[in-house]
Amino acid sequence: MANKEIPMSATIVMTNGRIHTMDPANPLVTAVAIRGSQILAVGSDEGMKALLAPGGEWIDLHGCAVTPGLIDAHVHFQWFSLGLQQINLDGTRSLKEALQRIQTRLNTEHRPLNTETWLRGRGWRIDDWPSKAFPTAAQLDTVVPDRPAFFNDKSGHAAWVNSRALRLAGNMGESEAGGKGDAFDPQPAPSADNRPADHRNRRQPEYL
Repeated sequence: MANKEIPMSATIVMTNGRIHTMDPANPLVTAVAIRGSQILAVGSDEGMKALLAPGGEWIDLHGCAVTPGLIDAHVHFQWFSLGLQQINLDGTRSLKEALQRIQTRLNTEHRPLNTETWLRGRGWRIDDWPSKAFPTAAQLDTVVPDRPAFFNDKSGHAAWVNSRALRLAGNMGESEAGGKGDAFDPQPAPSADNRPADHRNRRQPEYL
């Protein structure tokens, strides 16, 4: 709330908004008074207008939301939701455990699947594995040899794919691989660079 003892020194006043204060006792207000890079007070439209210094700027937010800028957080809600339908490799402690988890899921899959159906998964993290090495397409082929498979790592910036997925994706030229040459060699690890992973993503069918 506005402090009656604060002088008219605000350089900017924003009103008519939905301002999230992060204060449990007063979580949502309509106006905020700012001086330079500091927030002077929050409260009602009229209360904050009273703090505006001569020559200051008044901004009508027209109902827009305002949140504190130091809260650095975001959620990939769409990808999280889609990931719930995929094979979860989060928490696997080795490549062997990851492959076993994939095989277990395939053994218990009740839906009719054919060789054109993409197998998707997520959550593996090489820092959790003793080898600290990226998995290879050949290793994934041992449990998924006949249909394309695509497994995002926990960061979402690398992908583990099998040979079938590589063949469907085709070979990227240097322009698409960012000058890294053939990013689709089925034996080495998939690149941690976004571009090859994104390229393979584009070869997958859209979710229904």
